[in-house]
Formats: sequence, C-alpha cells, structure tokens
Amino acid sequence: MIILGIDPSLTSTGVAILRDGRPILLRSIGTGPDIKDWDHRVRRITRQTWNIVRLIETTLVKRVGPGVLPDLAMIEAPLTFDTGGDAYDRYALFVELMRQLQHWKTPTVVVNNLTRCKWATGKGGKSSKEITRAQHKREVMLAVRETWAPWAAHITNDDIGDALTLAEAGARYLGEPLHFLPRRRHIEAMHNSIDWPEGITQGANV
Repeated sequence: MIILGIDPSLTSTGVAILRDGRPILLRSIGTGPDIKDWDHRVRRITRQTWNIVRLIETTLVKRVGPGVLPDLAMIEAPLTFDTGGDAYDRYALFVELMRQLQHWKTPTVVVNNLTRCKWATGKGGKSSKEITRAQHKREVMLAVRETWAPWAAHITNDDIGDALTLAEAGARYLGEPLHFLPRRRHIEAMHNSIDWPEGITQGANV
C-alpha cells in the first residue's frame, strides 16, 4: 500500500511516502519566507501547494506507476493556538492540501502535533522548560532517525522526520510490514488519539 505523510509549512513542508512499509520519498519543499502583500501571500500558498502535489505525483509515477495515488494520507493539523502573522497562510495551505486529497479521493487522517510528537518520542511536548523549541525539534528528529536508522541519512530535517512519523502511524494501523515492532505508545495512540476514517480497516499485523 501507499501511505503518504505530510507536515505542512510554507517555508518547509515535509513529505514522506511509504510503499509496503518502506520509504520511497523523504523530502522537504518550501518557498521563501519573505511576505510582501496579500497578493504575494496567495501566490505563495498556491505555488507551495502545486509544488507539493507535483512532487507526490511525480514520485508515484516514477517509483510505482502511472495513475497510482496514495491509499491513505496522514497530515498534521494546524496548531490551534497559532496566532502569529503567518497563521492564516498555514491554515490556507492546510485547506488547499486537504482539497487536493479529496480530489484524489484519498482517505485522510488529521493528526495533532502532540500526538505525532508522542508517537515519535513517547513525550507529547517539550520535556523541559530549559530546552528551546529548536532543541526540542532536534530531539524529535534524532528519535525518528534512530527508529528509521536504515534511512537516517535521508531524514535531513525535522519536517521530513515529522512527515515520516505520520506516514509510519498510518502504515502501522493498516498492518503494513514495518522493519520494527510497535511500542506501547503506538498501540495506545492508534486506539485513543487518532480518528480513523470510515472504510479504513485496521490491519491484522497490529
């Protein structure tokens, strides 16, 4: 099966695709951070959406075959407490990506960032007030690299790591053949923290 993980961002969206439990795409893609006016913001969102869609479609054509689309998509939800100047832009990108997934008729699961973080590290947020956000992101990325050690060299930033974690959760739920056994936190998250769409049946290997 083809499982897609997306960690949306205007400056750096993480995209991961698993085929039969193994990565065929681990990439981040983004646009420049400078925002000039509302027209520029709209163009930036449109360009980022198109670049993400093109990356996914091109990868599937090259690595799987023409006409193949994801069997399941896992996408991180926008932060509910995000009130920064770019919050509108991030929400808009999320909506555009959801619209594309609906166009593909791909069953989609929206996962909040705390669930994704706990899946990767066993902790739902920063472990201490003493560490910075950047240090926390690195902590999460290192945990993902350890889990996915055969592909660690391709997990070059936390955005890719987050997208891979999301795809991993979907693959685990569907019973895909991952190279490591599930941990207790994975089982708990699948049953208690993630809302799975109708028609998506839990696999026998879970």
